[in-house]
Amino acid sequence: MKAKNSIEYPISINIFDADNQVSNPIIVQGISQLFNFIEAISNEAIVYPILIKDSEGIYTVIRNSKQLESIVDRALIIEMQSQATQFQQNNNNTKY
Repeated sequence: MKAKNSIEYPISINIFDADNQVSNPIIVQGISQLFNFIEAISNEAIVYPILIKDSEGIYTVIRNSKQLESIVDRALIIEMQSQATQFQQNNNNTKY
């Protein structure tokens, strides 16, 4: 089950290739890939806006790197909370 307000994947992010003067789409499949992508890429290379849909079906338009970092941070927190809840549920169902 998806956590409420988590990001729906895949996400398409356009990256500007300065050598060829074109933008190329990168498809991100999950939160860890999105986090690693953001950490590795130069902010100047990302082509905005980026459209992201959450688990409630609500779209958010990301217009700059600050907004993108904020949504990634929120998604990481939601993912960690979801994993912690799942861990607790699994432990509650375990009989010793």
